[in-house]
Amino acid sequence: MPPLPDVPNVLAIELKFTVGHANVLSRVHVNYASAAPTRHILNEYAASIDSQIAAHLIPLCSTEVRTTEIVVTDLTSRTSARGIAESRQIGTRPGLPNGAGVAALINFKVAAPIPWRQAAALRSVLRRLRPDARADMV
Repeated sequence: MPPLPDVPNVLAIELKFTVGHANVLSRVHVNYASAAPTRHILNEYAASIDSQIAAHLIPLCSTEVRTTEIVVTDLTSRTSARGIAESRQIGTRPGLPNGAGVAALINFKVAAPIPWRQAAALRSVLRRLRPDARADMV
């Protein structure tokens, strides 16, 4: 399999944890608009993510959930920086963990410019599909 293409100004965040005896990986991609981050900056960012997980996510997880590592990789090129933070968070919520069939899908709206001719056509289609929508949404 050929290597994946470079993706400028994008970080891949890998959240590694276990649920019981199962290894789990959650991957998130974020865009950045600054200069390319160094390994030191990505290490600090990974540690910051770990502290936010401890403050906001771990209280929602059962005691079967344990975080193991946060890895942040700059995808700009194959030689870009990577930051790693070890994690030892343990869920604090009493009760059994969710079964393996439980999942969550979170979608975010991504803004993309649309050429003005296509935008007018798209607005007219959206108005027909959703006439109650606000004018600035279509």
